[in-house]
Amino acid sequence: MVHWYILTGITLLMIACGSSRTENNRDLSTSENSTQQPDSISITQPSDSDFSTGPVYINQVAKIKHKGKTQLQITGMLPDGCSQLYDINYTIDQNELHLDLKSWRPDDALCTQALVEFIHISDKIKKDVLEQIDYYVIEGIKTELNSDLD
Repeated sequence: MVHWYILTGITLLMIACGSSRTENNRDLSTSENSTQQPDSISITQPSDSDFSTGPVYINQVAKIKHKGKTQLQITGMLPDGCSQLYDINYTIDQNELHLDLKSWRPDDALCTQALVEFIHISDKIKKDVLEQIDYYVIEGIKTELNSDLD
């Protein structure tokens, strides 16, 4: 009987941790000025409490048409349920886009230890520059940039 209470408590705790991740980090804004689409995340700055930075794992980068603009869509994984997209830095070398993404998480948070998928739409790169890019490079690995503009 005691085991049943323990299992129920652990299950409820896991559900609570998983649902707070979606509510806190998703930007479901549909305003006209927003560059986000449903289920895409925004870059968020760390709170005033202590935090640690961490990696972001990229699955795919693509040029897309979003709200009439050519933009960059980045899909990937955050390292855990508390991590948020923190910073995107890039450089352009000829037709290659070199990306460096970082995440952050509160030091004192109890987080689910599972990768969390994300989509981010970036409008940092101008259309004329984005149209010249054929490849993206992350940690020295060169990959063809997908295009959904056709």
